[in-house]
Amino acid sequence: MEKYIYELKSTKPAPGGGSVAAVLIELSSALLHMACSISSHASNASEEKRSKLNVLCERIDACIDRSEALALRDEEAYREVARALKIKAHASDDIAQKQDDIQKACLDASSIPCEVIDLALEIFTITKDVAPYINNSLMSDVAIVLQILQAAAKSALYLVHANLSYLSEDNAQRVYKRAHESFDTLSSQVVTYQEKLDASLLVEPTH
Repeated sequence: MEKYIYELKSTKPAPGGGSVAAVLIELSSALLHMACSISSHASNASEEKRSKLNVLCERIDACIDRSEALALRDEEAYREVARALKIKAHASDDIAQKQDDIQKACLDASSIPCEVIDLALEIFTITKDVAPYINNSLMSDVAIVLQILQAAAKSALYLVHANLSYLSEDNAQRVYKRAHESFDTLSSQVVTYQEKLDASLLVEPTH
């Protein structure tokens, strides 16, 4: 993490926002895994509870691996976009090739934040499956997971839009639709679930 922060704050354009969005997914998944692991190892945990949590931990581990891969892919995709935009073209064939290169690079770059949003939705689904088995003392961590997921997904949505102007109309519409469908689904479900958590977690003290 120290190396990542050092590179992030440097003058290099990558890693940037897309990588950060993916890392947020990774962090939220790791936090959820922690809540599962502690709950599973509690002395009063039944064998059924431990079995279910162990299965869910495996699903979370897979999400952690995917988010890490997305962070790395985003860095490379940004470099490809920068390379395509910097190519000098004068002849008509060169100009056409440059436009094709930009289209391809930006389409790839926009697909990664779309995958980040999809992954955020998947982790939210796992969170709902996990919550009934989490110790009450760790439910605040579950609430934090939801906050991070929302931030990651909204960050990824901004990055999708940053690439739309470089895409053809058909590609832009397809990417826009994919990103917003996933984001809107996640947002509406998280808000409803978060309200239930807040009602039990953010209560006024009675003493």
